[in-house]
Amino acid sequence: SVKQVITNAAREGARAGAVDLNDSGALLKAQTVSGNYLTSCGIELANTVISPTFVQAGGSSALRVVIDYQYDSLLTTWIPGVPASFTLESAAIMRRES
Repeated sequence: SVKQVITNAAREGARAGAVDLNDSGALLKAQTVSGNYLTSCGIELANTVISPTFVQAGGSSALRVVIDYQYDSLLTTWIPGVPASFTLESAAIMRRES
């Protein structure tokens, strides 16, 4: 499913960025790896926002990747009151290596 793909992309991006000890490099790597994963699965990056940030998790520095994907569904247009487009969001957090 599309939700699973964006969840996996967030996880892969967070994992790749967490092992890069250079802060700007970690953010760029997380963004790039997530984007490459989405593209390889057929997700258009034009409909996607990938947001890597540093957070604290359990007292340790961590990298969080949030992916928002604007999902357009032909199926929901047939159901009254259900929008044809909605945002799917997924996030992953990985503790940074030190």
